[in-house]
Amino acid sequence: MCGRFMLNSDAAAIATEFEIETVRGVEPRYNIAPSQPVLIIRNEDHGRTAVEVRWGLIPSWSRDPKIGNRLINARSETVAKKPAFRAAFRRRRCLVPASGYYEWQARPGGKKPFFIYAAAAGCFAIAGLWERWQRDDQVIESCTLLTCDANRRLSEIHNRMPVVIRRDAYNLWLNAAAELSALTAVLKPAPDSSFDMHPVSKRVNSPRNDSIECIKADGA
Repeated sequence: MCGRFMLNSDAAAIATEFEIETVRGVEPRYNIAPSQPVLIIRNEDHGRTAVEVRWGLIPSWSRDPKIGNRLINARSETVAKKPAFRAAFRRRRCLVPASGYYEWQARPGGKKPFFIYAAAAGCFAIAGLWERWQRDDQVIESCTLLTCDANRRLSEIHNRMPVVIRRDAYNLWLNAAAELSALTAVLKPAPDSSFDMHPVSKRVNSPRNDSIECIKADGA
């Protein structure tokens, strides 16, 4: 799964990576947690746009928005069929910019957090889905992150990893008319060489800690 990630690229770098004219209000965040606002890239009538939504997808049919607390991730293997995700998978796909993410390795003495980041400097795109939930005057836009089996190297830390969308597949992923076969073809683990990693302190366990200290290497 992916339960925490970080984004410290500036607005100009994000705009360049995703070919967007303007990205506003971006500040470095080192410990992004579920239920918090996250930046997503999606297609709108006037083109590709960056907006903030809540992390934790709320299906449009849900009576209670608290369901989003349980839907922070969607398994890529079943996303096209699960009632909570299938409508968004067909029509409301997005890209979630990230500079790295955290995963916890199970050890005899307790879980050890690791920071996992792109081997090539800069941000990358996690495959996401978004939804718009409305009841009376309350409107919430939300998202979930797709996961897949971890590649060989990252499986040493955890058996799952986020689905990373390559730059040459951005248009495909954001195209509402894309065919299912083409979409499922990109839902696979990133190559072993895509990421580096190092252990970090347990500061990241608390979402109250959101500073560069979260990504500093800590003895294994």
